[in-house]
Amino acid sequence: MTVLIIRASAPLVALVAGVSLLLVGCGEQQAGDAADSQPAAGSKSPDAETSAPGTVNPSNLVPDGYLGRFRAAVSVLENPAHGPQMCEVMTASLPPMCGGPDIVGWDWKGLKSAARSGTRWGSYVLTGTWDGHRFTLTEPARDADEVAPLPDPEKPDFSTPCDEPEGGWQRAKPGQDQTPVFEAAQMMDGYAGAWIDDHRGERSPEAAFPVLNFRFTGDLDTARSALRKMWSGPLCVTSAEHTYKELERIRDSLVKEMPELMSASIDGRGNGVKITTWAPTEKLQRTLDERHGEGVVALRGLLEPID
Repeated sequence: MTVLIIRASAPLVALVAGVSLLLVGCGEQQAGDAADSQPAAGSKSPDAETSAPGTVNPSNLVPDGYLGRFRAAVSVLENPAHGPQMCEVMTASLPPMCGGPDIVGWDWKGLKSAARSGTRWGSYVLTGTWDGHRFTLTEPARDADEVAPLPDPEKPDFSTPCDEPEGGWQRAKPGQDQTPVFEAAQMMDGYAGAWIDDHRGERSPEAAFPVLNFRFTGDLDTARSALRKMWSGPLCVTSAEHTYKELERIRDSLVKEMPELMSASIDGRGNGVKITTWAPTEKLQRTLDERHGEGVVALRGLLEPID
C-alpha cells in the first residue's frame, strides 16, 4: 500500500489518501513452476545490497540566488472568502474548494472558467515571479487546454527491472488472487515496496499481463520463496537499501517539520520519499541529502524556474 499525504489549506486541512496497487487477474500455470527473473542486465544481482530500479529524483529545484520567473500549470479558484489563489488539488464538492498562494495581477477576462454560488475556478498556465508567499503574473494567464502540456517529471515508472525469463513470462493459475500476495509481503521482514507492471511482452504486445514486483532488504531468496508459494505468475524480486517502515519514518518526520509541504509520498520502486512544495531550493535538497543520503528524499517543485 502506497500512502500519499496531501496538505491543503481548504477546510480539508490534511487529506490522507491510501493509493492501493491495481490488482489485475492473469492466466494459467502450476504454482511453484513459474520462472523467476533476475534484475536486468547492467543492474546489480538480487543478492547485492542495492539493486535496480534506483532512487527518487528531484525536479524543478530553485537554483541558489535565483531571481527569475516561474511557470506553473495549476488550478485557480476565487470565492467569497478569498481572491484568486492557485492550488494543486481541489475538493470534489460543487462548488469545489481549495486554497493556496494569492495571485497578484489576476484577471478572469478572456479565460475559460466555471462558476457556482459565488465561486469561480479553472485550470491555467501561469508565468510570473514568486516571493515565497505570492505569485505575481508577468504576462496574462493562458487556458491550460490551449497550451502544450508541460513536461511531467513525475510520470510514474512501473516497469519491471528484471529480465524476461527464457521462454517468456509464465501465466498464473486461473482465478489466482494477487491481493493476499501483497498483503503478505507487507508483513515480511525487510519489505521495501511493491508495484505491478502491466507488462506487454514482445511475443504478444497486444496482450497485457501483470508482473508482480517486490523490493526487500536482506535475504531475497527467502522472500522470493515465500511469495512463490502464493503466486504462480510473473514475479520479480529486487533488493533495496531502506525498508518501507524506514521510509515512513522519514516521511512522517518531514511532514511535521515542513509547514510548506503540500504532499508527501513513498515511492516503492525508487525506494525513497517524494516531497512536493511550491518552490523547493537546491540548498534544501542538499540539506536533505546530507541528512538522509543522496537519492532517499526528492523534492518536487510545482513552480518551474524558466530563466
